[in-house]
Amino acid sequence: MAYWDTPDEDRKSILDVPALPLTGTPMDSTVRAPAAVDAVDLSRGVWPADVLPRPAPQTFAAMSVAGCWADFRVAYAGAASW
Repeated sequence: MAYWDTPDEDRKSILDVPALPLTGTPMDSTVRAPAAVDAVDLSRGVWPADVLPRPAPQTFAAMSVAGCWADFRVAYAGAASW
C-alpha cells in the first residue's frame, strides 16, 4: 500500500496494476457496461441460440496509479474496454 500512498512524483518507478476480476463477486452486480457496449455484444446479438455453451462475458476492473499510462492496450479476444 505504500506504493499507492506515495505521490507519483516521488515514485522511483511506475508499476503496472493487474486487472482485478469482478465476475462472481458482489461488485459484479453493481458494475455494468455502457449501453453502447451491450448493443454490440456479439455473444448476445449474434451467437446462435442453438449453439451451446454461449460465451459468458466477464467483468474486470483495470486500474492504474497516478502518472501511469499506456500508449495502447491489447485486450482479450473480443473484449471491450470502457
